[in-house]
Order: sequence, then structure tokens, then C-alpha cells
Amino acid sequence: MAYRHFFIDVQRTLLARAAYAFNVSTYLYRFAFDSPYFNHSRILHCGRSARGVCHADELSYLFYNLNSDKLPPTSGEFKTIQRMIGMWTAFAATGNPNCTEIEPIQWQPVEAKDVENAQPKCLNIDEELEIKSLPHKHLKTWTNLFTNDNLF
Repeated sequence: MAYRHFFIDVQRTLLARAAYAFNVSTYLYRFAFDSPYFNHSRILHCGRSARGVCHADELSYLFYNLNSDKLPPTSGEFKTIQRMIGMWTAFAATGNPNCTEIEPIQWQPVEAKDVENAQPKCLNIDEELEIKSLPHKHLKTWTNLFTNDNLF
């Protein structure tokens, strides 16, 4: 279900942007920070005992909500909030998400050649940040199920 409802749509959006908005930078991230108590979407939809990261879990790190608790500044959750706010603020102000909160990482825009090979590079947001290929090996197969003439 994840491929059908999320990953293929991300890939097709990247293909469309490579074809029609090639002069505009596109940044891709994968939110992988698995907090036992701060990934509110996962807890709401899957329960407290479930592990992993759920769609929309990153919103807890961008926006205060009813389930938010005060966090110690030394926690991974607090650090992730600082990074997320820094990246989104920098992107809104300049069109580039790189900021002091994620240094020394330099988040680069997605390259068209990587998208065409179904191996786009993304910023993997976890306890540590790293640039890696989107870790979904079946994107090429799924992409072949669709024609490119109706991307948008």
C-alpha cells in the first residue's frame, strides 16, 4: 500500500518536475526519526506499542499540538524540532533549506538523472542526518506501470 499511495506519487511528481520545472530546485526528504512518544500520527493511528514512522509524523516536529510535551533540550526530539524548523524557515525565506541546524550536511536538490533511474537522493532525517538514495527498490517497476504522457 505504501508504494501505491505514497512512493509512486512522489516518484511521478519528481518526474513531472524534472520534465516541466527543471529550472527550479526540488528537495526531497525522508522522515525516519522513530520516537517512542513524539510521533503523534503513528501513536494516534497505530497505538503506542507500534514502532516506526507513520505518514505525517514529521508534523509533530513542525507544529505545536495538543499532544506535545515540553522536551529537554538534550533530547533527540528537541534536536529534530530544531532541525525541522531551521530547514523549513530557511526554505521559506530563501528557497534553499540548508541552514546552521543541519550543518555539516549540505542538502542538494534532486538531480533529473537520479529521478529517471528511480534512485533520487534525499535527506534522510533520523537521529543523524544523511544524504542517501530513496530506499525503495521497486520504484522503477512501479514507474513502468504508468505512461509519462499524463504526468500532469
